[in-house]
Amino acid sequence: MASTHSPRDLESEPRRPWRFIVPGVVLAIAVPVVILATRSESSVVPIAAEQPATTRELKETSLWNPAAQITPTRYSDRAALELGTRFTVTKEGSVAGVRFFKAAGERGKHTGSLWSSRGVRLARVTFTAETRSGWQEARFAQSVVVRPGQTYTISYHSDNGTYAATRGSLATAEPLAAAQRRTGVFRYGKSRFPEKWNPKNYTYYVDPIFQWWETTPKPNPAPPTSTPTVTATPTVTVTPTVTVTPTATTPSVTLTPVPIPSPSPSPTPTPTLTPVKSPTPTPSPSPSPSPSPTPTPTPSKDPEPIPTGKFPNAASTGVTPGTQLTVVNGDQTFSTNGQVITGREFRGFVKVTGSNITFKDCVFRGGSTNRTIPLFDSTRGSNTVVTDSEFVPANPSAGVDGAWTRNTQILRSEFRGSTDGIKAGSGTLIQDSFIHDMTWFASDPDQGGGPTHNDGVQSMAGETGVTLRHNTIDMSTTKDANAALQSSAPNSLVVDNFLDGGGCTLNFSHNGLNGALTGVKVNGNRFGRNSFFDCPILVSTRTTLSELTGNVFDDTSGPIPQPERHD
Repeated sequence: MASTHSPRDLESEPRRPWRFIVPGVVLAIAVPVVILATRSESSVVPIAAEQPATTRELKETSLWNPAAQITPTRYSDRAALELGTRFTVTKEGSVAGVRFFKAAGERGKHTGSLWSSRGVRLARVTFTAETRSGWQEARFAQSVVVRPGQTYTISYHSDNGTYAATRGSLATAEPLAAAQRRTGVFRYGKSRFPEKWNPKNYTYYVDPIFQWWETTPKPNPAPPTSTPTVTATPTVTVTPTVTVTPTATTPSVTLTPVPIPSPSPSPTPTPTLTPVKSPTPTPSPSPSPSPSPTPTPTPSKDPEPIPTGKFPNAASTGVTPGTQLTVVNGDQTFSTNGQVITGREFRGFVKVTGSNITFKDCVFRGGSTNRTIPLFDSTRGSNTVVTDSEFVPANPSAGVDGAWTRNTQILRSEFRGSTDGIKAGSGTLIQDSFIHDMTWFASDPDQGGGPTHNDGVQSMAGETGVTLRHNTIDMSTTKDANAALQSSAPNSLVVDNFLDGGGCTLNFSHNGLNGALTGVKVNGNRFGRNSFFDCPILVSTRTTLSELTGNVFDDTSGPIPQPERHD
């Protein structure tokens, strides 16, 4: 939807009546005339019609109407991004500023930029006085001239990486139009020219404020309807009434009036906004509980395998068919070393503090809570083993994950319906398991009240030695999923998995606790094509993949592209 505004009207002053002086003749007349005076006679002829005046008006438009309701999809990538829109104009004008649609949960400061087709930054501005979501606007200190026949890019930079997007959405507001191909563009990292694009041609709702001058003529004044005549006598009478009184004998002369020009209008300058840097809010790592938001429905167990048939699915993971389950109500803590627990359905939260404890053919359901808590917590145990089990919350909420682990093996198990599947700590092995269909929430206390950042597996800073071997981690059906694996854990191995979904499917990021992220091996994995940015692997600038071999797209077995990089 287009939006056209008229921020100000600039109009020429009306032309003043022409003024002239006739030597030796005093004239009174009701219509404009030129007097031809001679010794023997005088005649009166009408003046030609005045040339029409013009009106100049400064017009302003943008691709999307800021007053209209739009409902773009929200995405989160947890990485700095430059997002832009390529556009053209059909009239010469200028870009006065930039607008972007701020997704719910987006934080931090933002800058806007205008770029030439060659990637030269033409203008830059910092956004101030932002609202929590919706359209944000900032004006450049000086408007930038843009011309037809050129393609420009308007963009904004996000440190947080939460943004709005819609697939295949094109906008036109003559004389302004979004480029038909490669409409939305992006780039990871610091604010630089965004030139990458998603083949699905997404739009990221970044909008130029375009201005141009329209010139329109005023209506012509009505010409005289009759030609007066003059009789050459000492006193001349003209119809309509004209009296000429000679005052001296003068030679024949023709008088031509000289118009007094009216000033040309000049544009009213665009006001200059003085940016005021606003503080970047920092969410607390341990927010206080808030009422549980209404979740999206928990998907039912899906018995269908993924197309390859090679990797774990609902039929090959979870409780062994025919197992009789005993319901255990309430929260449980297991501290006796060497215990083996089989055939239980836990309707409460489970914690492990002992060593060498094994769970087999169990279902972990949790309870109703607004806390940040996992269904199963083995972070204080050692050598814990979970096999042939299921992690499915009975009451999903934004703070409920499937499992938090350290020194734990999870084998042939299924995770679905929680916010994150597993927060995998040091010494965790996840093998032959199926992680899919996480639950998205619009409000998450751990995200400062913004939407959830769903991951199949997440390894936090300070952890090390996490292994993912021969799993299916499919985040393609989870709304706005972040990644199949989000990891800051060095010395980790990702091998022989089917991986799909997220902004980028694998996201490796160094952190202050660990410093540079090293010793990461990613080998022999098959990737789906449902990552939002068409990005199988994303790595930070201080991440080193010590091995990166044999990773292919599942549908063609062709190699995946080299990892994207971000700061």
